[in-house]
Amino acid sequence: MISYFPMFYEDELLRSAIGRHHRHTLSRSWGMTTQGLYGRHVNVVPMDFPNRMDLFVDNVGHLITETADDLVWKRTLLPFHAAFVGTERQSQLVDEMRSDYPMRGSLFRKIGLGAQRVPLPVYMRTCRACLERDTRIEGEAYWRRAHQLQGVHFCTIHNLPLVETDIEVRPIGGGRQPSRCAELDMPTRDYVVGFSDRDEELLWKISERGVRLLEERRSFTLEEQRSTYREGLRRNGFMRNSDMVDNRNLSREFKNFYGSRVLQFLKCEVDETSSYSWIRKVIRAQEGCHTPIRHLLVEIFLESCGANGTRRPVMPAGPWRCQNPTAEHYWEPTITKYSLGKTRRNARPAGRFLCSCGYEFTARLGELDSTGQPVKLYVTKHGHVFSEKVKALAGDGVPRSRIASQLGVGLATVRKMLGGETRRRSHNGSSESALKMRSRKPELTSTKVLQEERQSASINWAYYDVQLCEQVRNAAAKLASIQPPQRVTKASIMKFVGSRSFAIQLRDGKLPLTADVVSQSVETVESIQCRRVRWLYENWPTGIPRTPWRLAHRAGVHAHRSRDATAKLIDELFSGSCPKLAD
Repeated sequence: MISYFPMFYEDELLRSAIGRHHRHTLSRSWGMTTQGLYGRHVNVVPMDFPNRMDLFVDNVGHLITETADDLVWKRTLLPFHAAFVGTERQSQLVDEMRSDYPMRGSLFRKIGLGAQRVPLPVYMRTCRACLERDTRIEGEAYWRRAHQLQGVHFCTIHNLPLVETDIEVRPIGGGRQPSRCAELDMPTRDYVVGFSDRDEELLWKISERGVRLLEERRSFTLEEQRSTYREGLRRNGFMRNSDMVDNRNLSREFKNFYGSRVLQFLKCEVDETSSYSWIRKVIRAQEGCHTPIRHLLVEIFLESCGANGTRRPVMPAGPWRCQNPTAEHYWEPTITKYSLGKTRRNARPAGRFLCSCGYEFTARLGELDSTGQPVKLYVTKHGHVFSEKVKALAGDGVPRSRIASQLGVGLATVRKMLGGETRRRSHNGSSESALKMRSRKPELTSTKVLQEERQSASINWAYYDVQLCEQVRNAAAKLASIQPPQRVTKASIMKFVGSRSFAIQLRDGKLPLTADVVSQSVETVESIQCRRVRWLYENWPTGIPRTPWRLAHRAGVHAHRSRDATAKLIDELFSGSCPKLAD
């Protein structure tokens, strides 16, 4: 059992602390260091998901204050990558990181890192200001968790872009790889370059949210994610109706918000035309879509839309002109206010403009014509003035079609105004057919009454089978008598009989006799070829030499599709050994 292990610094990785222990103890080899810490040789201590936490605590627990669970949540990157996998899967991941012989590949599969297209960092990253501060205060530099997160490219402490080192996160080739410590004078290089001020602001905001995700121990189930995203989409106007998302408009606004430069840098490009875009999978919270950076991009976008009001267009100040052609004040600015609503077809934000004459029309918010007036989509209410004008024209003997053309409405609208309110529904909102069914059996609902009536009116399938069998036989005979010959198929029989559910009834086995007749009546390819050859031989046009190859060609019998019986029949016809068809 070892007698020394350094205390953890703020936000330090377990791999960094083990590297400092290796340096402080002046150990002769990496194997001796891991032998003392784990009780066995360990070749590699991963930066992101180190395992065998229970073994580590058994050997070092008397020198540190953290438990195995504390090490998982405070000294690894699991809180960031497992924020969107749910509580149950988080517990499984913690158990695997604590267990003795876990398979590290299973951690990647369960989190979704194995199949994601957003690459993980290749080199260890740091902040130059943090290196100087840690060296000055702590006496040595170390690796911070917040600098190694996927999609995090800014230090949230100093608001500076991170820099890359030459130390690989996962060294190529494997084998024993000692955890190298951070050094103040180690070579670094800038990689966050060429961005505008707005792009850097977005990258800093993404980094700040990612670091916060690392500290919150967040855990959302798929249903909670789906509910949160749908509420944000509905609040910002991306929902066409209660169940559909305007995906194309969402993708377009998303790309305009972040810009192609930022999305390419984060490897999160969006294809507006693709049905398999990652943003569609994220908002649907599909199983396996757990990439944190993509969830953070969607969350920041929806929050920014609500804060900036980019999805709530408004109409310029009124008054607006009345568009009722029957009113005396037509095209005069008499409308002073409007109410917010949604369009009928796609539930987009719209305004309803109501005039004192009762005429109300719907127009999209923010869309104006050349005169600065809202563009009318459709009329919501015609009002009493319009209705009185229609009745007056009808009283003067003007035809209804001319009234509709004169006032610019449909004929159905004129008929509705002249015929009064429809009587299709009663005063309590129930249809007349439902009331009639309830009157027959008051103790049952209309649905139960309809089900009982359908059961009582069941079909006698045996009798129907006999009748349909005879119809099929007659149809097959008539189809066979058509000249020039046509092939008798199941589809032609079904079309001749005129039964739409014929194929379904045969499939369900309700018509056994009919099925036998159909199978006997359907013509094979060989049979129709022979019939065509015989008919053409008897009705060969005059003036054209009748030869075997011409006969086969006109009958549609080719060498690669002919049958033995067809070829034999042609030979018999020209040799004279086959009797001709009777007239």
